[in-house]
Amino acid sequence: MPDAKADPAPDLAFLEGTPVFGALERPALELVAEHLERRLLPPGRLVVAEGEGAREMYVLENGAVEVLVHRAPGDGDDLVVAKLGRGDCFGEMALLDVQPRSATVRTLDETSLLVLRYRELLEIRRRDPEAFLLLVLNLAREVSRRLRGCERHLLDLLHRLPEGSAVAQEVFGSRRA
Repeated sequence: MPDAKADPAPDLAFLEGTPVFGALERPALELVAEHLERRLLPPGRLVVAEGEGAREMYVLENGAVEVLVHRAPGDGDDLVVAKLGRGDCFGEMALLDVQPRSATVRTLDETSLLVLRYRELLEIRRRDPEAFLLLVLNLAREVSRRLRGCERHLLDLLHRLPEGSAVAQEVFGSRRA
């Protein structure tokens, strides 16, 4: 029986260039790299499904994915809300809270993902509390950046509503002083 070849470790320069691992010193990056698992997926493969339990996040090493959400409860129609590529991450909220997945993610191309599980994050905390803190701050920054983007889009859409509409009045109040 031939020896199974281990996957090569993630490229530290690549990790360093991703927002979620940015500003980590080389020893901390090496520690994080030890705790990442590589997952190779073909095009069209479901990575995560909206509503399922979540305890891991993903960084796109290569390839692309689309992020989809249900338009309304019980509606089978999905809305593509983002397309992500090399260096982007998704599922980061799973490392910060214990809520179900907020979106479905499907591969568009042959895709290589680096997976960080919650239990591995806890091991990083045990071995290097400073690296853990910076990593969690990076995760929070990513969530905050996305929240700000959603807020901008929502406000832009709301400003397009007719002034007298019930939704516009509920959000903005009466514009007549």
